[in-house]
Amino acid sequence: MGNWTSYQTAVETFLRLKGLEAHLAATDQAFESDEKGTERRQWEADDELARAVIILNIRGAHPEWLEKACTEQGGAAVLWIQIKDNRVKGGNEQKAELGVLKQQKRREDKDEQWMTALLMFMGAMVFVSIIKA
Repeated sequence: MGNWTSYQTAVETFLRLKGLEAHLAATDQAFESDEKGTERRQWEADDELARAVIILNIRGAHPEWLEKACTEQGGAAVLWIQIKDNRVKGGNEQKAELGVLKQQKRREDKDEQWMTALLMFMGAMVFVSIIKA
């Protein structure tokens, strides 16, 4: 998902400027009795805007879990929590994979050094046999 700090800052700043930062934390909202349901409808419209901001600020490839999270029902806070949780999990998986790749590279480097030394030794042996001949 690219740079998490930039993404998080963009989403949180925009929602704060629009007065919608509560939508990142509130998974369940209580409403006062309103015959017309105006307050609830306003919350739901604002929540959809918050979800759109979260989704539209995502750059790069979308992992499968993110595609699923973006299409599932649930408020902006639920989506935000899923992204934050998977970011941590994904980051750890990427670090582990990077560690494995580094170990593999070190092994390959050692193999290459060993092969170079062997070839040099064989070259020296050929040279010695030519001189003795």
